[in-house]
Amino acid sequence: MRARFAGALLVAFLAGALPASASQESALEAYRRGDHAAAAALWRPMAERGDARAQYSLGYLSHAGQGMPLDKARARDWWHKAAQQGFADAQHSLALAYLNGDGVEKNYPQALYWLGRAADAGLARSQYSLGKMHLEGLGTPVDHAKAASLIASAAEQGEHRAQYNLGKLLRDGRGVARDMAQAATWFEKAAMQGYARAQSQLGIRLARGEGRPVDEVLAYKWIFLAAEQGDAEALVQRGVLQSKMTREQIIEAKRLAATEPNPRLAALRAPLTTN
Repeated sequence: MRARFAGALLVAFLAGALPASASQESALEAYRRGDHAAAAALWRPMAERGDARAQYSLGYLSHAGQGMPLDKARARDWWHKAAQQGFADAQHSLALAYLNGDGVEKNYPQALYWLGRAADAGLARSQYSLGKMHLEGLGTPVDHAKAASLIASAAEQGEHRAQYNLGKLLRDGRGVARDMAQAATWFEKAAMQGYARAQSQLGIRLARGEGRPVDEVLAYKWIFLAAEQGDAEALVQRGVLQSKMTREQIIEAKRLAATEPNPRLAALRAPLTTN
């Protein structure tokens, strides 16, 4: 399932890239219709001639085993070729391979280097992942202020995991001044994208009156949505709230929940990256 979501991301990225050649368009069309072997055959000669987008795409196909044998080491090689040309998505994928030891020996310095290159180019998910490395001290000393700055940059671009993590940093006063109102705002931004962890945190803030006025109906709405996705904390909090609410309040909260987009939409946008 995750490979299918990442494939959708590949199509969306390539379709929105700079104007492509007829061969690039043909390869992308073959990929869209599920003919991965044809897509690989079209991308390969372009990649061998040094086309960075084609190299990135072949790397993805090798990593996923689509249209060619699954070969993560080969995927790493193609991503490295594209990354050296400054292709930010390839830099990100290469960094994650080093970060997770995926097709290559785990190497935090290399992960930091390539995430830094992609983050400097403005790639939101690289800014987020690099921020998490600084937050957790992976290959670098813990630096909450730098982590917060990077995560905020990604959050401002709409990266839902970054929005959620920025909310946590603001809630806890790590790397930034503690600000419960701003924490609730960022939790809400991620919650509206269907991110269960953020939905749960927003519901808790509303139930406790932290950064927002107490509103048990809205609190139940968000906790209900998170619980429907299996969030463990939301499952507990849903029971706590239900014991305090009237039947009419619960019905209204569920009605409001039904007006939100599919709570699993965030998963459809998730690239192959860290959580």
